[in-house]
Order: sequence, then C-alpha cells, then structure tokens
Amino acid sequence: MAEYVTIAQCPSRAMEKDLVDLFVSAFSDDPMMDFLANTQGDTTKLRRYLETIFDIETAGLQKYGSTFSIYDPSSKETVAGVSLIHSDRVAERDEDMTSWANVGRVLGMYAKNRYMWPRFRTMMVAVKWMERLHHDTMGDRPHLYLVSLGVSVDRRGEGLGGRMLQVVKDMADRMGLPIYIENCKTDNLHFYKKHGFELTPNGEVKTAGHPDGPPVYIMVREPKQCQ
Repeated sequence: MAEYVTIAQCPSRAMEKDLVDLFVSAFSDDPMMDFLANTQGDTTKLRRYLETIFDIETAGLQKYGSTFSIYDPSSKETVAGVSLIHSDRVAERDEDMTSWANVGRVLGMYAKNRYMWPRFRTMMVAVKWMERLHHDTMGDRPHLYLVSLGVSVDRRGEGLGGRMLQVVKDMADRMGLPIYIENCKTDNLHFYKKHGFELTPNGEVKTAGHPDGPPVYIMVREPKQCQ
C-alpha cells in the first residue's frame, strides 16, 4: 500500500502549481466546466480553460482560505487536493476573483480561444449566480465553503477523495460549523451523501438557470459533536 503524506497549505509556489495541475486533471470530466468553456467533451480544449480558472482560484484561496493536498512520495505526485474557505472570508475572495486583473485574464482566454466565446457572458452570469445561490442557502450562518475537491484521474478508487474530505469534516466538527458545497456531478451524489451531506431545499438547479446547463446539486453537511 502506498505511503501518502497529507500537506496543509501549499508552502511554495511550486507546490501550489502541483495543486493547480491536480485540479486540472480532476475536473477534466466536470460537466459544468465543460459547459462554461463550450468545449463539448474535448479534454484538450477544456484543459486550457481549467488551467486559467484554477490558477486564479488557488491563488485566491491561498490568501483567504485553506488548501490541503495528498502527496505520493513514491511517484512524487500530488494525487488529491481540496480547497475551502470560511464564510467570513468569502466576500473578500469573491471581490478578488472578480478584480479587473482576474477578469482580464479570463476575458483574454475566451477571446484567444474563439470556441469559448459564445459562453463568456454565461460564465460571468454563472459566477454571480453561484454567489447568490450560496447566500440564499446559507444566509449569514457561519460555515465552511468547500470550493474544490479533486483526485487525479488515474488514482480514483483508492479512497483518496474520502481521506481528503475527512480532513475538512474534522476541521468543521472541531469548529462546530456546517460545510456547504456545490456538487456538479450526479455520480458524486452517493459519495457526498455517504459522508453526511444532504441536498438542501434548493436541491438540484440548472447552471446559471441556463436551459442547457448541467445540474448543480446544493448540499450541506451539519457538524457532528466531537468525542
């Protein structure tokens, strides 16, 4: 059995880059990302989109949230990762994500890759839509927002996703906080339910309300009393 190392907070830009690469691999079959990038299942095209999105997202979460990863010393690879943020810092993170610099990077990416362009406005609407959905679900209640959880495609089925999620659950239970997620894959519903997440009254919604958008499942896990 492989001996893995769990790393809290990527301590260097090189390790942050490893985490970005991990998320790019893990989300290469994500239906919402595919929809917003208008790549229609072309993973090579989708990778260009994911590299920019996760570079911006991971950098922001290093400033305002937390990231954890699982490293495999034998293969010298980051094989799983998670990013999260306390609700107190979400507004700051959102403002940073929509700064002129970051919006300019995303706009440039859409303009350079013309197949993406028809979905640029939808993507910008989706960002605000997700923020509003998040607030409508949790209100002012303190919580942890699990932004991204991913396992390298070739390491799925080894229990790494559950191990990574357990780190977040333990943190939430110590703090007495619920965890909020936006799950974009129907196949992951069982996984999250197994870990105590339940669909909220908002339940299943279409991405940005777009008729062709894939479903997004809004889920919350209530804290468990620490023993």
